[in-house]
Amino acid sequence: MKVLITEVQHIGEKCFVLFQSKLGNGKALWNGNLPAVNNEYHVEIEIHDHLMWGDNMISSPSMQYHIKQMNDGLILTGEIESIDDDGYTVIRLGESIVCVEAMGVPLTIGTFVTIHANDIAFFNLNY
Repeated sequence: MKVLITEVQHIGEKCFVLFQSKLGNGKALWNGNLPAVNNEYHVEIEIHDHLMWGDNMISSPSMQYHIKQMNDGLILTGEIESIDDDGYTVIRLGESIVCVEAMGVPLTIGTFVTIHANDIAFFNLNY
């Protein structure tokens, strides 16, 4: 996903970024070389939360890809692209995909879902 870095925050030894994208704005942990403010980066999104179908991963009434900052986490809305038997799930988020592991009974492929996550990391793909 392509993001514009609007602010860099250092909290302890961690680096967080505030970002803007076509899908919305938010804050995420940054991994990789320190980003420059007002520069665009291609990032891979990783969600480290313990995800459960019907809890923090639910069916979305919206059928539009979206990212929204909510308190200390992000709300991501995307479409289920694939689900493996072990819970490995690929979510389409606009032009990008997010791979997650979720427990419980999954929804069907093609369903739009909303993920509530507090532990989101970006990995810089501009190397």
